[in-house]
Amino acid sequence: MVHSTPDQREVRLVTPSRNVCVIGAGMSGLVAMKELLDEGHRVTCYERQLSEGGNFNYPTGAAYDAMYLTISQYHMAFSSFPPKLGDERRLWKREEYTQYLHDFAEHFGLLENVRFNTDVVGVRRTEDGALSVSVKDRETGDVSNGMFDAIAVCSGSHGVHVPRMPTFDGADTFNGTIEHSASYLSATPYKGKNVVCVGLGETGADVTLQIAEVAATCWLSFRRYPAVIKRYYGPHTGDAYLSRIQTMLPRHVINRLRLREAQQILDAPADRTDPGDRLLAEWTVKCGTPSHQPLQKNDDFVQSILRGKLRVVPHGIERLGEDSVVFTDGSSVKADVVMCCTGYDEARPPTGLVEGLRIENVRDLYKHVFHPDLRERVAFIGWARPVQGGIPACSEMQSRYFALLLSGKRALPEGPTLQRLIDEDRDAEERSFYARRYQGNIVSYTTYMDGLADLVGCRPRVRDHLVNPRLAYRLVCGANIPTAYRLSGPHAQPDMAKEVLMSLPVAHTPKELGSLSYVHLLHRLGRFEEPVAARAESSEVAAKA
Repeated sequence: MVHSTPDQREVRLVTPSRNVCVIGAGMSGLVAMKELLDEGHRVTCYERQLSEGGNFNYPTGAAYDAMYLTISQYHMAFSSFPPKLGDERRLWKREEYTQYLHDFAEHFGLLENVRFNTDVVGVRRTEDGALSVSVKDRETGDVSNGMFDAIAVCSGSHGVHVPRMPTFDGADTFNGTIEHSASYLSATPYKGKNVVCVGLGETGADVTLQIAEVAATCWLSFRRYPAVIKRYYGPHTGDAYLSRIQTMLPRHVINRLRLREAQQILDAPADRTDPGDRLLAEWTVKCGTPSHQPLQKNDDFVQSILRGKLRVVPHGIERLGEDSVVFTDGSSVKADVVMCCTGYDEARPPTGLVEGLRIENVRDLYKHVFHPDLRERVAFIGWARPVQGGIPACSEMQSRYFALLLSGKRALPEGPTLQRLIDEDRDAEERSFYARRYQGNIVSYTTYMDGLADLVGCRPRVRDHLVNPRLAYRLVCGANIPTAYRLSGPHAQPDMAKEVLMSLPVAHTPKELGSLSYVHLLHRLGRFEEPVAARAESSEVAAKA
């Protein structure tokens, strides 16, 4: 894999170099190391697996055999290390992304800072303000301690050790097996069996599809219709439409647009519309809140439904029988396996890792990263999941800010101000994503990235590029890829960023851009204000969640 990435590491320290511990060498840990090294800090990383890559390692991570990413390589790549120029947008396979992470680590000389096969046992604050990190060698069992000025916790919100596992009445008498998709590797063990899959996130869509193709019967159970979008719209991946002209609209406006588009598909003659499009449109309308919850960006399972290989039960599970599953609508099916595709405890960082610190929800942290008591001494990197766009970009921006804070080039707001900002961000996020309030790591991609970019000093501003209208056009109407945040600011790579941005076509048609511009105008005129009924609904749904 070839990349065009000039390595620019201009270091001008304000405070002495810090000794920093990074926990985890997955995508968040790798980019945290890179940004810390760029600022001249000393880094030691502890990784429990035998190689870098975290959850994308197979079979030791949360990845499974036939896995494709759900966003394009331009959104999964870090801003300082873009994919090969000229490649069309596409969805990488699992092994392609692990190769990318390896190339990234090699290019920036990160692996020499990693101690593999090592568990972090705990972190203790000392009287002099240092952080004592206890680690255990997984091969020898030896325990040792290291002293650090700061730590970055990058163990991830999708760790295989923290699956969200539901409980079922009758589980103790069920003769089959109850499993979680965290342990899923391939569909082979489910051949010829009767399987009920619970939940339909992005991983769940893959797992359910693969099992449905080999099982005797496969049923899909969910309590609420998901917000599903297609992997590809014509030649473009779905994230090609993640433009500022669209994402800067309020979520209740975007929600109305999605519902209107779905209803138009349903209102069209059935013989003139694609059956898969009609099914997704029907689900969008039944969901009702497609923009107030995470977008499920994997529609591969749709054809299995249309072919009758996968049958949908839009109800939860009431109880398990000896060889059956009974749903809340009273229906029941024969079952040998209950596969729980119910995700992870994404909003809670590792409990008990830092002595005396317990965080129930990352929305209690500044930008999902910094605790008011520990401030820049401890950073939780990787607990911001955009509804569309990628976690890697958010982790990279968090890491850039963290590194600058440790260098003394940036400073966190002080006590009361910091808490007020945390509260304001939490309120805004909970209101935006009231339909999935329990998923506390969810953020709006452009809003979150721009907020951190303002703190870093790298926010791309159209007015700065008016002398280059073609570039300004792409900043507004093209996909807001991470590389845009290297146009200016600390460790900027403007030539590379411009080259990448100019190489990607704008996916929106002129008609779509005209419609979006008109919606912006109507919003400014007050035509799209959130109705009182919607506010009441958001409070009601949030209370139930």
